Amino acid sequence: MVLASRSEPPLALARFYARGDAVALSQAELCFTADEAEIFLTQMMRLELSMHQVGQLRARTEGWVAGLQLAALSMQHCENVAAFIETFTGDDRYIFDFFVEEVFHGLPEHLEQFLLRTSVLEYLSGPLCDAVTGQTGAAETLMTVERANLFVICSDTQRHWYRYHRLFADYLRHRLSRTQPDLVAVLQQRTGSTWAEPRSDHLCAGSLGLSSCCAPSRRACAHDTPPRKGPNVARMAG
Repeated sequence: MVLASRSEPPLALARFYARGDAVALSQAELCFTADEAEIFLTQMMRLELSMHQVGQLRARTEGWVAGLQLAALSMQHCENVAAFIETFTGDDRYIFDFFVEEVFHGLPEHLEQFLLRTSVLEYLSGPLCDAVTGQTGAAETLMTVERANLFVICSDTQRHWYRYHRLFADYLRHRLSRTQPDLVAVLQQRTGSTWAEPRSDHLCAGSLGLSSCCAPSRRACAHDTPPRKGPNVARMAG
């Protein structure tokens, strides 16, 4: 039996995995490798691209096949392919329309707002999203979004840290800036001022990506440290 689904099917599959009776192919396993992306773009889509340009597109799409195809469609009508690749983001018209039609259409309002408001973050955790949105239950919401395959990627095996697919993050930030421009600064301020008030150790300095001059002088919890160092507030479109 073969089941194909964009989201996790509501089936009890754990025991089948444990017995070796089921195999799952995740998003990561379906992404194109560098060689596959080169064959797809240059042979199937008939684009004249250098290996460097193929690598750029694969990095921006993270090997997402539909993303590569949508980028190729745009390039077929583009006079300056090199400039297009340098500036290709989630606000490209084909990518934007895909997310509108395939992801946001029919999405409950509370999930739509959660995605938009947490897009100001580069990495996501339950406590951090709670602080930024001013609500509770973000940890469960993140797991729901992951199971629905809404372009959120788990960054560890414990489901403490997540991030949005690069193009989806671009799309969310562009949409937030366009539809709720006054909210952008508020959300970023919430992120930066989280440490202005005493909080539990579930929110640690590492989770905000704050520099040592801004972070409180206490040890960050291991599971609340983001996957890499650096500011956790994403750059927003101007």
